[in-house]
Amino acid sequence: MTFRNDSLLYLEKDFRFQVSVSKSKSKEYIYISIGSSNTNEIHFMAIKSPEKGFEMMVPRQVNHEYSVTDYKNDFYVFSNIKNPDFEVFKCTENLYALNDWKPFMKPKKGTRLTAFVIFDGFWVIGEMENMDNRLKIVSKETGKTKYIKVKEKIHNISTGYNPKFDSDTLRYLTSSMKSPSEVWNYNMTTGEQRLVKKQEVKNIFSSTWMKQKRIWAEVRDGTKIPITILCNPYSLNKRNKYKRMFMTSYDS
Repeated sequence: MTFRNDSLLYLEKDFRFQVSVSKSKSKEYIYISIGSSNTNEIHFMAIKSPEKGFEMMVPRQVNHEYSVTDYKNDFYVFSNIKNPDFEVFKCTENLYALNDWKPFMKPKKGTRLTAFVIFDGFWVIGEMENMDNRLKIVSKETGKTKYIKVKEKIHNISTGYNPKFDSDTLRYLTSSMKSPSEVWNYNMTTGEQRLVKKQEVKNIFSSTWMKQKRIWAEVRDGTKIPITILCNPYSLNKRNKYKRMFMTSYDS
């Protein structure tokens, strides 16, 4: 449906890029996010000043992925512009060009940052090390850190929908090859957790005796490839040194 007074806000001419529109967590900005598989570009407009229109954060560069969160007159940028393992930069709402980005948070050696969520009292950082995912909670007041405990040793964990800054509850999601997806609420002050939702899967009782483990396969150039195995330990033939594996996915 179109109207006579409609105006074109943005037109993407490169078919490799998708465009989405969202309101910021602070409810103070509208973001236009343009992205392909490995490249991003973000435009923003202050809701209080629509006459200024949309401004570009940083022009797209091949293999540069970034996202933006505005919080108390600053922009926090989650980016891989200087580090393939990502880091967090900070700049003001008035000075946001690439040269204005100041380092705010870097990953530890051997660790990749996967998420960065802001709350009034906490920072939530997603980390990956040796293909193990975890969520770290950092108290702004004390600087103390703690990690969310998950029942599965080998698992996927990620942040969920957290629309408010003034909350001490983090919503996160977990899953594994032997357990269905779960949605949890975690109280960052007390450490209490509550299961909100669990995906229903038929015959899930079988997961109690299925085993999963992770091995590393070294390829010709010396690179080690992580492989997560889900198997029935009672049906393995230990005398057979030639084991067969059904690979369901591979990320090259």
